[in-house]
Amino acid sequence: MLCSVDGGRTFATVPAPHGDHHDLWIAPEDPRRMINGNDGGANVSFDAGASWSTQSNQPTGQFYHVVADDRFPYRLYGAQQDNSTVAIASRTDHSGIGPEDWFPVGGCESGFVAPKPGDADVVYAGCYDGVITRFDRRTETVRNVSVYPENPMGWGAEGMKYRFQWTFPIVTSPHDPSTLYAGGNVLFRSDQRRAELGGDQSRPDPQRSEEARPFRRAHHQGQHLRSSTTARSSRWPSPESGVDCCGWGATTAGCTYRATRELTGPR
Repeated sequence: MLCSVDGGRTFATVPAPHGDHHDLWIAPEDPRRMINGNDGGANVSFDAGASWSTQSNQPTGQFYHVVADDRFPYRLYGAQQDNSTVAIASRTDHSGIGPEDWFPVGGCESGFVAPKPGDADVVYAGCYDGVITRFDRRTETVRNVSVYPENPMGWGAEGMKYRFQWTFPIVTSPHDPSTLYAGGNVLFRSDQRRAELGGDQSRPDPQRSEEARPFRRAHHQGQHLRSSTTARSSRWPSPESGVDCCGWGATTAGCTYRATRELTGPR
């Protein structure tokens, strides 16, 4: 947030409680009174931005996805826009649920979160560009377990070996708690080692790849993924259109698309 008092010839930084500013209202009768809207909420200043009101009194977290673990009482997990991931207690023994009842679990603002079945102290969390972390609450440690150890930020989509959505899917297997799936333009499985399943599931368009060059978002990659609760060998990824599914059986060597409405739209 910047301010100029000389018609735009020079600017000075105005300290604010949060980044990613979207709106600024200035009272016409008193320009020292302002309301700033940002990714963290809203803040009020009565002294031209020298000080601001708190954001801690506003339920303004914007969650991409929410998932529950299998403990009792269960915890809820999610990633917050322009903030951290968080695990939150569903109930407590004291009056209400407060900041002392939640904690970050790795990853970053945009990712899916996947607690490990049977051991919810282990949590996998995503971040943009294919980053995946593993958090262990017992040791309070986070380590990078990404599919591919390369940071593609700033690359054109046509130059990337693997392409991941801003918020790419990560799910654990309901049949094997040590198995994790992650979906980019390729579906990945991790148990004792990494495996690629079914090859490239995208529909590349060279023109769109070139158009994506200045931006972090790469076209042509998976957005949705569901693990079958009945068939141990089935995964259901969906490309960016959200209207096609692809399944692998125990003996299926490749993958054949078929049109379906099973995964239409964001979920």
